[in-house]
Amino acid sequence: MADIDNMASLRQWLRRCPSVAQSDFVGVDFLMDDPDKFALSSAPSVLRQKENIVGRMRLLPVQEQTYYIDYRADFGQQTQQNLDNLALFQAIHRWIYDRNNAQDFPPWDGGTVKSIVPTATPTLMEVAASTARYRMPVRVTYRVEA
Repeated sequence: MADIDNMASLRQWLRRCPSVAQSDFVGVDFLMDDPDKFALSSAPSVLRQKENIVGRMRLLPVQEQTYYIDYRADFGQQTQQNLDNLALFQAIHRWIYDRNNAQDFPPWDGGTVKSIVPTATPTLMEVAASTARYRMPVRVTYRVEA
């Protein structure tokens, strides 16, 4: 199997989501200041290991990695705008679960994806004068190939 860039693979998969596809920008580790922009970034994730019988550490066959989906949106006193921002994440959440249930996953370097699920609801992370940044963590669980 050719080397796969997991971040690029996950980004391409996420861009298939209709709620994300309408944005002209999905950055990696960078979220623009303009509204209606997305970014995907990795979060610290513990590698699951076990010591074998001869004292060497080895990866367990199932690993997890967490990513963040960030979104910059218009924000302010208009209640409907803020509700629309959360509804967008609700649609993304539903799309991810639908893809998970269909076992429709991106290719993954070093293994086979077993699930992709949000691990928390979207959170308002940062507020500026007229925009806000929302964040939703997503966990990728994969089986390591020997």
